[in-house]
Amino acid sequence: MNIKRIILVSGLSGAGKSSVMSILEDGGYLCIDNFPLGLLETLIQWINDNDDERYSYLALSVMALDFNAAYKKIKKIAVNSEAVFLDAADDILVDRYQYSRMRHPFIVSGDARNLFQAISKEREQIAGLSDEVFRIDTTELKIKDLKAIIEQQFCRDDNLHFSISFISFGFRYGLPRDADIVYDVRFINNPYWVEKLKKLTGNDQAVIDYVFDDPRSQRLVEEMTGYLDFCFTEFIKEHKNHVTVAIGCTGGKHRSVAFANCLEEYYREKYHVLKLHRDVER
Repeated sequence: MNIKRIILVSGLSGAGKSSVMSILEDGGYLCIDNFPLGLLETLIQWINDNDDERYSYLALSVMALDFNAAYKKIKKIAVNSEAVFLDAADDILVDRYQYSRMRHPFIVSGDARNLFQAISKEREQIAGLSDEVFRIDTTELKIKDLKAIIEQQFCRDDNLHFSISFISFGFRYGLPRDADIVYDVRFINNPYWVEKLKKLTGNDQAVIDYVFDDPRSQRLVEEMTGYLDFCFTEFIKEHKNHVTVAIGCTGGKHRSVAFANCLEEYYREKYHVLKLHRDVER
């Protein structure tokens, strides 16, 4: 199996490791928190032996104390591997711990009596990071800024961080509540009034042919894709992760299904695309 990318994530306790893992997960990575160092070789071997697309993009978080050892090991056994390490000023780390009421691991283990001592000990044990490691100081960063950095550095392949849901629906059953963009295709000729097509759906070739024999259908697809191309590009610039495009006809069985299938096919080579025919079984 071709592993496209493995990201090793670590950092000082409180510097934002959990936030980075959430951003990577939104960006299409399979994320595993606090991964045991001793299982790393087993995991990579298992991935190489199994054809499972979920592991094409993988993010593993490890404790700061395990980072140097984990980084050396992962560079030896995984070609497409990178690492990110998070840091922040001591007073900021203290503030974050006090705000969240979490306990520092060194305090829990009894190796430190207060937060400043715990942070100092943690810094001592992670000295000598490789220059190849991508470092981020989160002291002055807002979450949206951190997200922009992570997406630019790690989530830019094939627009991995951006996904689209195409939903077909029937207006008689109401609009999808999560729709960002809604198209109404009820002016296209309706297969429901053709006896041999009435019991079929927009997934059937006979219905597809009928819908797109309407000369307005191709014009509509051109208008849709032109608008969506522009919107998707701008959404990505604004770091929006997901967009739901809803296409509706009267009952949600014929025209909307055919158009949703058409749009899904058009965009699936460029983006991560999902598809749902909400009312086709009604």
